[in-house]
Amino acid sequence: TDSHAEDIIQVVREEFGEGNAFCKKVTYQSTEDPKSVLAQFRNDYYPRVAVTVDMIATGTDVKPLECLIFMRNVQSRNYFEQMKGRGTRTLAHDDLRKVTPSAVNADLPTDGQLEVTGRALAQEAAAVFTGDLINYLDNVRKLHEQVIDTVNLDQVEFAGWDVQAREQATALVADFAAYLAANRDEIAALRVFYNQPFQRRVVTFSMVKELLDIILRDRPLLAPLRVWQAYEQLEQVNGRSPLSELTALVALIRRVVGVDEVLTSYEATVNRNFQDWVFGKQAGALKFSEEQMEWLRLIKEHVVSSFCLERGDLDFAPFDARGGVGRMYQLFGDEMDGIIQEINEGLAA
Repeated sequence: TDSHAEDIIQVVREEFGEGNAFCKKVTYQSTEDPKSVLAQFRNDYYPRVAVTVDMIATGTDVKPLECLIFMRNVQSRNYFEQMKGRGTRTLAHDDLRKVTPSAVNADLPTDGQLEVTGRALAQEAAAVFTGDLINYLDNVRKLHEQVIDTVNLDQVEFAGWDVQAREQATALVADFAAYLAANRDEIAALRVFYNQPFQRRVVTFSMVKELLDIILRDRPLLAPLRVWQAYEQLEQVNGRSPLSELTALVALIRRVVGVDEVLTSYEATVNRNFQDWVFGKQAGALKFSEEQMEWLRLIKEHVVSSFCLERGDLDFAPFDARGGVGRMYQLFGDEMDGIIQEINEGLAA
């Protein structure tokens, strides 16, 4: 929170023994204009440390950013990847000078110093290459050298899955289905999908995570991404390959129990159901505003990665940066909880 940002700033200033210019807060509640402070962080030598609550998570280009520290868990995988991208960019020395003019006077080495140091390091590294070592390396190279014939090229006579690979894929898919059926009454997520299909919309993240952990522990060869690849050899798959074992597992369960006639990525299922749900709502008297639609899309993206939205999730990224549960209540009023329930049920259907 903003209060935590103040505490962190105080600790940083004390630990480094620096003044106020060294570490500043970049939040919507800053005493200084946050955009002005962010511009200083991008272009000037000070501040060296910026403490923010979500403002530099996405859509912010600060190439000289050296280090990014997360102070709390991030509930959305997509949001985490976006935040991580802020701190993993690279910048050449000359480019650093362009975006941070004051870096020229920040005790950075000159081009001449870099060249002298580079030559010294090259000489030091070359000193170990004696005649005996060079001969040894050359003999090793000759021993492992491979000759590639680029003149007499082979001709491809057949392209496709061989019979054995298809048989193995069929056996893996059958084994996976048999495992789910054998444990349909023992594991909560499977019990809902098999015995109470009308309640499959209440399957939670923890239920699916429990099932995944059990599979990876007891039957690692049935890892969901591996089974997904087997399906791709046997049938036309709807949607792109999943990025995680969790979303792959949900899609595979739906295929095995007959919810989907063909294997369909969970993302594709959620996107389709979200579109149908919104169209159904707006076909009547209800018309969502642009800000309401922005919130609904955020919820949809959260469901893609976490399977459902709980009210407590609104206190975390990316919702907290937009006002959290209070702002959503302002937008949807007393219908807020009903909207959340409808989305959870409609997107998982």
